[in-house]
Amino acid sequence: HDALPIYKLFFSGAGEFIIADALSGKIVYRESLTGVNNHMFGRHSVQYGQNALFPTNRSIKIIETNTGKTIKSINIPGGSKMTPAVYKGNILIVNQQGLFYRINPEYGKIIKELRTRAVQPVAVTVVVHGDRAYFPGRRGTVVCINLAENKILWQKKPAGVKSIGVFQDLVYGKNILFMFAKSTIYSFSASTGSEAFPPIRGISSTPLYYDGYLYAGTKDGRF
Repeated sequence: HDALPIYKLFFSGAGEFIIADALSGKIVYRESLTGVNNHMFGRHSVQYGQNALFPTNRSIKIIETNTGKTIKSINIPGGSKMTPAVYKGNILIVNQQGLFYRINPEYGKIIKELRTRAVQPVAVTVVVHGDRAYFPGRRGTVVCINLAENKILWQKKPAGVKSIGVFQDLVYGKNILFMFAKSTIYSFSASTGSEAFPPIRGISSTPLYYDGYLYAGTKDGRF
């Protein structure tokens, strides 16, 4: 029906990026992905108004959702393998050296920059709750930033952990952050970064927070 809005689905992975019409299933755009622009480990595009943000290792492309055409390409100094986030019209992303950038996409300029210890973030995005941003580095350091004041509030790594591969987004629930890595759920107080409860091991998937409870599968087949 002509009055129905047009919804798009975005699929991407190591080898291909597809835009499809959600109502008909028709593919409206297809692109082969290689090298710097592939979406390994779950990196993906995100909605940006009527357009979308497509991350690569070197830049963020603003693309038309109807055609896949690149409207603008914003360079990311130091490169990034993250999924970008949007906050109050700005783009949030972290580069490979742990530099947190807040970018004005209209002009393609970095308007805020903070150096953090969350180096080499891979695929994950910046989780925003209120005026606070949370994100993990690949080795397990979690950072909390006050976006209103542009300052780092805390940076913490799980006790006794030297380095773990974090490839899933943080989960926020009831003032607690949950991080899934190496079959384990780690918890952080969203206010202070201190451990909320001991690690839960033997987990098979990123947890889901819903209505005061945390849900996850286990490696021995339980839920």
